[in-house]
Amino acid sequence: MYCTKCGQLNQPTDQKCSACGQPLQNQAGADTAKSVSNYLVPAILTTVFCCLPFGIVAIVYAAQVNSKLQEGDYDGAVHSSRKAKIWSWVSFGIGIFVILIGIIAAIAIPQFVMFRERANTVKAHTVLQEVCTAKEAFFLTTPDKEMTLDDLAPGNIVIPPDIDLSLEDGTAENFTVVAVHKTTGKTFVMKRDCNIEELRIAK
Repeated sequence: MYCTKCGQLNQPTDQKCSACGQPLQNQAGADTAKSVSNYLVPAILTTVFCCLPFGIVAIVYAAQVNSKLQEGDYDGAVHSSRKAKIWSWVSFGIGIFVILIGIIAAIAIPQFVMFRERANTVKAHTVLQEVCTAKEAFFLTTPDKEMTLDDLAPGNIVIPPDIDLSLEDGTAENFTVVAVHKTTGKTFVMKRDCNIEELRIAK
């Protein structure tokens, strides 16, 4: 190890220059610093782009590396370097995990909403089809009588609590029944021919 003051070659273990007495500790720390990475850049990047809390921990450990080397604490610098590396990877891993969860949610949530809407549509259609069967049986025996919702009971029709069923016209000629899903607000209309149509309200 050369002295920065007089240029004297000294032993690596020397604390002072054998020629002029200049302390060699800082120079030794500078030489050692080359072999100990502080991982400051990865710590900053993972803090900004991945996970803030764990990234800050990585930055704290990264900042300790050089200061401990300057103090001559090589083991402490290595320890802080390892901690900075570990917490940088932890921050990176959590950031990737959160991104993946976000992507999965962005794909799954619309699919779930679509599936639920289809299920609600099927539920309304099922009720109206049962009403159609009951209507056919009712007018087969009493063609001149006007049908009411109470007449659906003998047909064992179970109306779900989230379906609002109303009989707009109970005559055989103009039979009209409306089913409204209370949650989505979708409205379905069935005429005397039992064709079911969704009533779309212009916004």
